[in-house]
This record gives sequence, C-alpha cells and structure tokens, in this order.
Amino acid sequence: MLVGQKSQIELSLRDVDHALEAVEATTGDVVLYQTVGNILIKSNKNETIESLKKKEESLDLRLKTFTRQEERIQKRFAEQQEKLKEALDTAGLTAQ
Repeated sequence: MLVGQKSQIELSLRDVDHALEAVEATTGDVVLYQTVGNILIKSNKNETIESLKKKEESLDLRLKTFTRQEERIQKRFAEQQEKLKEALDTAGLTAQ
C-alpha cells in the first residue's frame, strides 16, 4: 500500500515537472488553462508557473514523508526479524 502511494506521488511529481518545463518554454502571450476541480480556468503564464511550483513543493514534501515512513517500517521489520531469529535460536529451532 505504501509503495503504491509512493509510486503515485512520484508519477504526479514527474507530470508536474514536465508541465512546468512546458509552460516555462512557452513564449509570447500563450493562453493557458488550469484545472480546478472539474473545470478549466484561464490563467496566465506566471500564475500557472506559481501554481505548478506550489504543487511540486507539496508533492516533494509528501514523497519525502513516504520515504521516511518506508525506511522506518523496513528498519522495524528487520529488528523484529532479528528478534524472532534470536528467539528461535534460543529455543533450539533454526530460522530459515
């Protein structure tokens, strides 16, 4: 579950990065639209860039949070696995 959510955030972050690059590459008075809920709203280049950067920051923060959670879970799993192995060894059983 955690891995799936992390992958979704990574995908969204890549999409935002690509959109940001595309918007920054535009020249002149280009008409841009942003999605707000289920509607599109006309926007200018600066507003769109600002909105995309905020979204990028938010996604980056969420990705870092998920990465830390994943690391903590892996560490706890390794600790529990080691405790179980020690308990089995103490009981005279072999851990596989």
